[in-house]
Amino acid sequence: MRKLIYIYLAVTVVLALLLSQSVAAQSKIELLKAKALWFNSNNGAGLSLDRMTDFNNLSINYRLKSGDFKRVFEGERERVAGVSTEGGLNLGGGYVWGQFGFNNEKQIGTLYNTTMLDPTRGNPYYAVDKNLSDWVKQDYNLQMKASSKPLWDMILLGIEAQYVTKTGAKQIDPRSETDFYTLEVKPALVATFGNHAAGLNLVYKKINQESSTTNSNNQQNQDVFVMKGLGNFYSAVVGGLQSLKKFIYNGNKIGGGFQYSFAGESFNLLFDGSYSFMVEDVISDQTKPKKEGTIKEDNYGAKLQFVTNGDNVSKAELSYSDNKISGIEYVQVLDNTFDIQRWVTMYKSIRSTFSQKDLSIKYDYFRGDGDDYKWRTGLSAAYSNSDDLYILPESYRRLEDLNFGINGKANFKFGKKSGLLAGLSFNYKNNLNKAYVYGGAEADSHIITQYMTPEFQYLGRSYYKIGGELTFYSAVSKNGSSMLYVKAAVDYYNPLENSDNRVVTNLGVGFNF
Repeated sequence: MRKLIYIYLAVTVVLALLLSQSVAAQSKIELLKAKALWFNSNNGAGLSLDRMTDFNNLSINYRLKSGDFKRVFEGERERVAGVSTEGGLNLGGGYVWGQFGFNNEKQIGTLYNTTMLDPTRGNPYYAVDKNLSDWVKQDYNLQMKASSKPLWDMILLGIEAQYVTKTGAKQIDPRSETDFYTLEVKPALVATFGNHAAGLNLVYKKINQESSTTNSNNQQNQDVFVMKGLGNFYSAVVGGLQSLKKFIYNGNKIGGGFQYSFAGESFNLLFDGSYSFMVEDVISDQTKPKKEGTIKEDNYGAKLQFVTNGDNVSKAELSYSDNKISGIEYVQVLDNTFDIQRWVTMYKSIRSTFSQKDLSIKYDYFRGDGDDYKWRTGLSAAYSNSDDLYILPESYRRLEDLNFGINGKANFKFGKKSGLLAGLSFNYKNNLNKAYVYGGAEADSHIITQYMTPEFQYLGRSYYKIGGELTFYSAVSKNGSSMLYVKAAVDYYNPLENSDNRVVTNLGVGFNF
């Protein structure tokens, strides 16, 4: 795998150096992507309609998080080192785009996460323990989009694909090793009618995760707790004859989308609607598979983008999503018949439901400077509402939030080949409503008092975030087509109550070709 990564990076750099007409400055790439409506949709076939220029980027990044304003399963300190490449190219009358990223992450001082690389991904069936531990993780992300040249002067064919693989290990007993991957494919087509265009796309996604647990000290078993949603759990152990078995997650998602765009003299707009349905099964013990649970997920989404043409660019975006998850649990008995030896399902039912609704609006303005900008500013607002229920014994968690943001960035140029991008941002999250009630029999358990309740308190807190960034760039070629840049950014999170905080620092160096 690593040899393939190094070959990919080398080929990317060589190809990028051969493209002398590509966009160079980081600010130019920002503006290019902001104006590309189809690029920011679910339909890759429409890329050719965006009329994007060639661009290429190679960057090395380092991110450090520290502070105690965090979720329970996050680290007191976290560091991520990564490398990424990205590029777009006009090819044979069509357009192709791709990116690759690799990250190495270490989390220091995590709690209540035994097996999950991403505990927030929406599956309620996973194991936790109360031992303070570090995590070491790696991930690879490969993504591409391609659009054909117009066929019969009106049809565009395209595809988008993404492959993500992650691996990680918990460092303290009970230890775990987890492997995760997803493969998503979106074939698409677009038909054009003068200034109008309509598109369709399909979606298929495969999800797989395997998590195994062990102890380094075989003389001492470790207690773990298998979560089922909103604090409900059953106890298990790692070690001995009854040790927790390997957890295997298998999911499949299908869906589709519809797009409509209009290209006028002074503005362009694009509507993108989508729907997907996913089923993910969780089993333990490969030799005698036992069903731990199943989730069924329905997701509806819609996004409307509007952008003006001209030297100065205004862009507005309105988006909505509605995500509903049903958690299914099973009553099973073990058939010990000599030639059968399997778990038999006697009954199954929906025991939990999870609902998440989000509505957001964004506006950005770019003060033009040819194919670059002198300065930019933006406003955003978002409303979110989550309503989660465990049916019996009845438990629920409800959260309602408003988020507001403002940002700005100025592009100071020093001659024709150097410059400095300086940006500031401010975000405020205001919690409107929150409630968590656990109705089970283990209200005094540390799962409730040390895990679920602190999680709820974090999610329900209001806070503000102040961010700043500086990016210095300079040409490294005579014609200015290749740029070296160095970037530093800091985000400071501070809740309105208590004295805890969180600081996220990003450092990077890269090349734009």
